[in-house]
Amino acid sequence: MAEGQEIAKGPLRRLPSDWRWASLVVLVCAVLSAGMRISIDSFAVFLLPLSYELSYEFGWSSSEAVSIYGLSMLSFGVGCVLAGRSIEHFGARWTYCAGLSAIAIVFLNASRFDALWQFALCNGVIAGASAALIGM
Repeated sequence: MAEGQEIAKGPLRRLPSDWRWASLVVLVCAVLSAGMRISIDSFAVFLLPLSYELSYEFGWSSSEAVSIYGLSMLSFGVGCVLAGRSIEHFGARWTYCAGLSAIAIVFLNASRFDALWQFALCNGVIAGASAALIGM
């Protein structure tokens, strides 16, 4: 050991390099999960502009836009039960990967939706259940 260097003891000691990468991955996942959770819970903030945009572009009323959020919360509640069973049976890694894949596919294809039933099925039902699978 070089002069002037001391080994810290207790919680301040250096972590192995593997722990740094794992800590970084956990931090990124936590930030992304918090961002997604905030975006889901802030639906009411965007409801008025969203209802104007949807009524102008698609002809949907604001009650139809709110029904999509209601479906999302309902499928999230049912999906939590299914996520618990899935974690017990397949493990957390596969459950999280399945939920992340499903929500990524839904959001990547969201720009192609032009009917209310497509939007309600994908952004309401599938995205809600996928959010439960990834533990949001």
